[in-house]
Amino acid sequence: MSQNFDVELRVDQFGQLDTQYYLQEAERLRSEEMGRIMAALKQRLKTMFSFKRIPSLEAVYGH
Repeated sequence: MSQNFDVELRVDQFGQLDTQYYLQEAERLRSEEMGRIMAALKQRLKTMFSFKRIPSLEAVYGH
């Protein structure tokens, strides 16, 4: 199965591939993804290390 994609590549004023643009775009995408990863990791760590208070037997059984 063959698939055709129309992809426009960005070029600079000299007609060369605009590598500076693609480097900046890659940096932006990496930064966004790292932000999502760090937010997920922070939430995971908060969940793992949350020390919820366990009710005493008096509170549970009313003794």
